[in-house]
Amino acid sequence: MKLTTHPIVSKMKVTIPLLLLIALLLGRSQLLANNLPHQNYKNLGGEIRLKDQFNKNFNLNKNLGKIIVLFFGYTNCPDICPVTLATMKEVKQDLGDYSREVLFIFITLDPVRDTPKVLRRYLRNIDPEFIGLRGSESQIAQTAENYSIRYSVYDKKSVLDYKIEHTPFAYLLDQDAKVVKIFPFNSNKNIILAMIKKLLKANSSKNP
Repeated sequence: MKLTTHPIVSKMKVTIPLLLLIALLLGRSQLLANNLPHQNYKNLGGEIRLKDQFNKNFNLNKNLGKIIVLFFGYTNCPDICPVTLATMKEVKQDLGDYSREVLFIFITLDPVRDTPKVLRRYLRNIDPEFIGLRGSESQIAQTAENYSIRYSVYDKKSVLDYKIEHTPFAYLLDQDAKVVKIFPFNSNKNIILAMIKKLLKANSSKNP
């Protein structure tokens, strides 16, 4: 059987230690993935007021009418983030012209290292239309808490050399900025695509 890799990670030099590291990190992250919040999303979410990768203010409530695909991570993430963002990119491509109705948002959990410049460069290599958000550590902590995101630093070797273990969920918000679905790590893109199309169809029937 022929094995393939995501384009974003295909340029990595694959070695046995690297494969073991990825397996270990995926194992740690899977522990978090098995703890999906309850299907009642009523208490999840809320306003997001942060800065984007161009240092401009972003307010979630000013984007009502758009479908939101939201993911929390960090640019130094070795596994979950590049895979999830690659899936988001594929979903956006498959939406075609309907992608104009959807915002794909990446919120960094590492505002110390993920400066606006770093976020711009990182997202430019994935999709320049993706929105990267950052803020103070307290702002990020509050936003993460609103969406039941758990994260913690581990394997810290110095002030700027560490990894972050984090909840690997992606969130789907409807046109009223309400959480309607949570996707665990490595969700099939077709499932995400179907949910987005369902929201688009429901909105078009309300606004013929």
